[in-house]
Amino acid sequence: KVEVRIRVNDRQGQQITAASADVPAELFPAYLLEAPPVSQGQVNHQASSEKSSGGISKDGLVVELTTTRGEGRPFYRNGEHIKFVIRLNRAAYVYLFDLNPKGNAVLLYPVDGSGRLARGGQCGSMPRPDVPIILPEDGCSYDLVVTEPYGTDTVWALAAESPLDFPGDLTGDWSLASDLVGRLRNQGLSAKGGYAEAEVEVVTGP
Repeated sequence: KVEVRIRVNDRQGQQITAASADVPAELFPAYLLEAPPVSQGQVNHQASSEKSSGGISKDGLVVELTTTRGEGRPFYRNGEHIKFVIRLNRAAYVYLFDLNPKGNAVLLYPVDGSGRLARGGQCGSMPRPDVPIILPEDGCSYDLVVTEPYGTDTVWALAAESPLDFPGDLTGDWSLASDLVGRLRNQGLSAKGGYAEAEVEVVTGP
C-alpha cells in the first residue's frame, strides 16, 4: 500500500489541517514505486538527517506523534482544542509532555483530574500496537484549549516497555524541561526493553 498525505495551509503558510489515507499499491504504475539508485553520498546525507531529527528508538520500539491536523508545525488559534495522535509498533507505556518556551515541563498524559501522574484509569491505559490513540481521550478529564501566552511549544512523547519513574507532581528540577528530558531519557535508555521518543511543535496565536 501507499500512504498519501495532504496538508492545507492558509495564505500565511500556517498549516490548517491535514489528512492521510492508504491507497493500494496496485493502483499505481510499477515504475512509480521503484526506488531510485542511491549513491554513497546520498546514503551518508540521509543517515545524518535521520540522526539529527531528534527521534530515538531503542530495541526496535517506535512511537509516532502528530496532531489531528497532521505533521509539520500546525497553527491553533485562541479557544481551539488541540488533540494529539500517538501510535506504537508494540505495547509500551506512553508519556506525553509539553515543553513550553519558558523552559518548563508539564505532564499531559497519563494524568488524573488534578494533572498528577495516574495509571489504571481510562486516561492512561496502555495503547495497543499499531492502533492510533487520540489524546486527550474520551476518558480523560481535561481538554487542551489554546489560551495566552501564545508561541511555539514542543510536545514530547516517550514510549517505554519498562515504566519510567518520576514524581506525580513535577516540581523543583523536575519541572525544568532540560532536566526532565535528560533524566527520563537516561532512564529509558538504561532500563530493560525498548524505548522511543518523538516530538512535534505546535504554534498558537490569537
